[in-house]
Amino acid sequence: MSGGVRAICSLSTMGATLCAGQQCVELCALRVQVSRARSSISAMRSVERRNFLKGAVALPFALQLRSFAEVASPLGKPVFVAAGADATGTEHHGPRAGTHLDFKVLTKDTQAGFFLIEHRNVPQGGPVRHLHYAQEEWFYLIEGNKLVIEVGDERFMLRPGDSILAPRNVPHVWAYIGEKPGRMLMGFTPAGQMEDFFTLSSKQPVDAKIAEAHGMKWMGPPLDVSKL
Repeated sequence: MSGGVRAICSLSTMGATLCAGQQCVELCALRVQVSRARSSISAMRSVERRNFLKGAVALPFALQLRSFAEVASPLGKPVFVAAGADATGTEHHGPRAGTHLDFKVLTKDTQAGFFLIEHRNVPQGGPVRHLHYAQEEWFYLIEGNKLVIEVGDERFMLRPGDSILAPRNVPHVWAYIGEKPGRMLMGFTPAGQMEDFFTLSSKQPVDAKIAEAHGMKWMGPPLDVSKL
């Protein structure tokens, strides 16, 4: 090409400029190659991102990645349970005769965030000393005489209207004291496998092995009511 011949060379985002002869042609060709290389890299990164997301679905924590928004959102409708009723429509009983465990807030109601039981006709005594690996347990005495509970090295006495929260991984044990049966609430957060445990314990005796399989560890005997 002669020196008087001019060509227009496109510069992606910088607009356009003029250059002369063979140098312009070579420069334009080089820029086309660079532009194509950048496009290829961008396309590869897009594919890599898609492949990563597809792979993440198969990972053990994928459920948490996929359902975070669902867990953080309420169900969007109220759940009513009448007095003396069980949310499942099925009666549940404690290990001692005549006691009732009414499931009031089910695991599914809160996306596994909370599980609540109303314990009716509570006789004197209580369960073995134990701890929960991953749950806080909340106690609220509704009516009756008193509830003695030990959390760690501390002892508390609950009267109707009193409540206490036992932290996870801290041994605790309680016993109801009174001639007249009591009534109390027991809540677990997060719900863990507590609903399954109480469903099973309503049907058959449970032991330390079963408790361990449901996220608990039995630590010692119940409180001696005669000494309280």
